[in-house]
Amino acid sequence: QLQTAQATADHFSAKYHELEARFQEEQIIRKKYHNQIQDMKGSVRVFCRFRPLAKREEDLGDIPVLHKADAFSVDLHRLAPHNDTRRFDFDAVFGGDSPQEEVFGDCEDLVRSVIDGYNVTIFAYGQTGAGKTHTMYGTSDHPGLAPRAIDSLFHLIHREEKQGRKTFTVKAYMIELYKQDILDLLAERRDQNPKDQK
Repeated sequence: QLQTAQATADHFSAKYHELEARFQEEQIIRKKYHNQIQDMKGSVRVFCRFRPLAKREEDLGDIPVLHKADAFSVDLHRLAPHNDTRRFDFDAVFGGDSPQEEVFGDCEDLVRSVIDGYNVTIFAYGQTGAGKTHTMYGTSDHPGLAPRAIDSLFHLIHREEKQGRKTFTVKAYMIELYKQDILDLLAERRDQNPKDQK
């Protein structure tokens, strides 16, 4: 019985090592195809997200002039004296009712690319009140891109380290471009003016 048990253990051990080797091969292939897809999508992607009208804007009688034509296009309906429509194309378009999960869904693959060694930058651009803070940070109930990306990143790191394939060192900084100044958002502000926070 001892010999039988040893033979069974040896069989399962060999099977385990075979599966582990196959898994490693699959991971290499997955990484290759994942990053090929990211490269095909382009190194720079521009998304458009609508902000719903605020109550104050509705009370003033403002009306939306941008309309989502499809998943990649936005129509701008210009009023008099133009009275025409212009179309703009993006890599993705999110309507005013798009939840944070949907927006992050189009960025989530980029976090995987970070683990694979690629440099990735995600930022929001727009005028004051356009909804940049909501998109990037959100709320505790509806977190934005930054907290979701950080959660996803550490989840992937934990998984990779648990499998013993890689070790990671994480460094972070957070900046804001304010007018012509770059502000370090993690610096202690106290009574500093923006120029002192560069």
